[in-house]
Amino acid sequence: MFRNVGGYGYNPYGMCAVITVFAIPLQYCVYERPQLFVLALLALNSAAVIMATEDIYVNYYHRTGFDSPALRAGKTMVALVVALGIVIVFQLFVLRNPARRTLRKALGQLVYANLAYNTILQAYVRAVLPADPKQRGRPVILRRIERELKHREAKMQMQIIEITPLMAFAAAEPSFTTKFRGDLVQTIVQANQIILDRLREGRAAIGAEPFDPYILEKMVAVLSPYRRRATRINKTGLYLCAMSLMSKSPLPHDSVFTQHLLNHFVHDALLISSRLAKSEEGARAIRSDSFTRYWFYLISVSGLFTQLKRIDTACKALFGELEDDPRIQ
Repeated sequence: MFRNVGGYGYNPYGMCAVITVFAIPLQYCVYERPQLFVLALLALNSAAVIMATEDIYVNYYHRTGFDSPALRAGKTMVALVVALGIVIVFQLFVLRNPARRTLRKALGQLVYANLAYNTILQAYVRAVLPADPKQRGRPVILRRIERELKHREAKMQMQIIEITPLMAFAAAEPSFTTKFRGDLVQTIVQANQIILDRLREGRAAIGAEPFDPYILEKMVAVLSPYRRRATRINKTGLYLCAMSLMSKSPLPHDSVFTQHLLNHFVHDALLISSRLAKSEEGARAIRSDSFTRYWFYLISVSGLFTQLKRIDTACKALFGELEDDPRIQ
């Protein structure tokens, strides 16, 4: 194939050997260094284009008036440098879509997906645990909502997995302004993973089976004000963090997360449990699976405040606080 390619007398097998040596490190970059993938692919493509073009001109069009090998290599290298320069200018200055921006938007979408999942889950919990057992949702609807929650769990897990290569690209991307804070990004990803795990455990604990009416009346209905307020705080915190990541906006200094609410919630749940054990009917309800399921749900969702606080702190470290924003001073 490479016989008399180029229109001048030189050893074509030697050229193949040189291209092979040239291709080995570039193939390594293609498979092992994703941040250099575009550069290596362009270099390999340029070498292949040279060989294929000269072969077509000589064997099919019988044109032999080519430059010398040294001059041809020089022209090719100059063209390659110019092409890479144009690509770099457009990538970094004209049509900017850097990996850090893509990573930030992916984190915002992940937090917002957690917000949507939490909203649907709380509606599901209210349908399974109504204050009045007669207002419980129909089993067909509950099973449909449960399938939707499982689908969203798998989708969010894929989002978390897809963020890992984005972090590698963002860490390798050159920046002229701020240093890449991989530790804060890792904190946000880990907190979202823990939130997803806790909500998944809470969903599994609640299930779709009916609860004991005595537990619904004496425990669930009494603690429902705490649950509603905690739900509002969780959704507000997730929404603020998601919008901060999507728009690079600072967060207010005074956080909406409060540990006192969680402490009172757990304290009253323990107090009600101890009072239930003093009566025969309450002792029977405590030994039922409804009591265990509800307590497992409370334990699972009680850890959300800590993870929300971690995300809030990381967002403040990345984008600052609202009170320090010069636009409001």
